[in-house]
Amino acid sequence: MSYRFLIESVTKSGARFRPSDWIDRLASWAMFDSVLQFADRNNLKVHVQHADGRLEEYSATRPPAADHPAP
Repeated sequence: MSYRFLIESVTKSGARFRPSDWIDRLASWAMFDSVLQFADRNNLKVHVQHADGRLEEYSATRPPAADHPAP
């Protein structure tokens, strides 16, 4: 099953976060871990979107349901 990760521009506490367009410039999976660490350091909400459209909140301590892509 394929899915993608979505990072909201809202922190877990509900505050607005306005990142620049840095995320659009990412071109490789080599940056995957750095992006998730950035989101974690800035307390941003991260979701996994599965191929069927279902959203699941991402937690570094609990991989998404089904297969988990390797960074």
